Formats: sequence, structure tokens, C-alpha cells
Amino acid sequence: MCASRNVHLLYSDGSIPASRMTLLAAVGGSMATRAVSRIAFQKQGRGLVTQDMLNEIGPAFADLFGEKAQGGEVARAKV
Repeated sequence: MCASRNVHLLYSDGSIPASRMTLLAAVGGSMATRAVSRIAFQKQGRGLVTQDMLNEIGPAFADLFGEKAQGGEVARAKV
């Protein structure tokens, strides 16, 4: 729920209904997980283990949400 609260803080202007925040956080998390696994699989192939995915979290997040979001407003939203 922490991610949905951060999204709420960023879009508190009402442009996104509060009822959609949790759904958007879940979709964003799913997108990031799929991107991380795709990048790691491209590098490691069928021998991929979960630990191989850890190094790909930052690059995948930046690809999906942009460089600014990686350590920018999203990361600094006060909870």
C-alpha cells in the first residue's frame, strides 16, 4: 500500500481518482517485474536465478518510468 500512497501524493490534484491508485500501483509493480525478468533472461538465458534479477531492477525501472523517476519526485514523495 505504500506505493499507492506515493502515487496519491503525486496526483492529489484529482487527475486520477483515489479508487484507481491501488490498481495503478499494482500494474506499475507488475510492469517493473516483467521488465526486470525479461532483461535478466536476455542476459542469463535458461540458467536465470532470482539473484540475477536484482542487478536489473534499476535499469528496468529507468526504461519504464524514465530516468527522472529513478530518484526523482517519485522516490522523494513524503509518506
